[in-house]
Amino acid sequence: MSKVTASNYKADHSNQQLTARLEALKLVKEWSTGLIVVQSGAIAVIGAFLQNVPTGWRLILVIALLASLIASIYIGAVALLGTIPYIAQNIPKHPEQDIYYWEGGLEKTRFSLGNLRLGSMCLWQSRLFTLSLVLFAVFAVSRERSTPEATHFVIDQPVKVQSLETPQK
Repeated sequence: MSKVTASNYKADHSNQQLTARLEALKLVKEWSTGLIVVQSGAIAVIGAFLQNVPTGWRLILVIALLASLIASIYIGAVALLGTIPYIAQNIPKHPEQDIYYWEGGLEKTRFSLGNLRLGSMCLWQSRLFTLSLVLFAVFAVSRERSTPEATHFVIDQPVKVQSLETPQK
């Protein structure tokens, strides 16, 4: 029977933390990738719905909707997924650090997302996705029909009503 020592326990605990953190990174990657797929599909659906160029507030709605989808895709595809390999490479050095507090892997400039922690990127991607869902619902409910004639019946001539009774002789 092997004797459990403090150093064996610490090494085993560290390996468990490392495994758990790497598994959590995989889940974050899958979650972000799933959102990106849904958002890309939403852009295609919006394109299919737009048969005419919207005007007025509907134009502003479509621009806001597309901007929120594109921003969320950018955060997910570029920033979040670009940070995950960096974190995975550096976790063995710090297996006790929570993955959501990691930052890095991206250039840190004034307008880049390299200064954001992984947790912040996840929150921003999900917030923009939620905003996109709300805007998409408003868009879908408020969109104009492509053929207004199909929804309005205008009778400009008298209608002759025929009786269903059989004629009497």
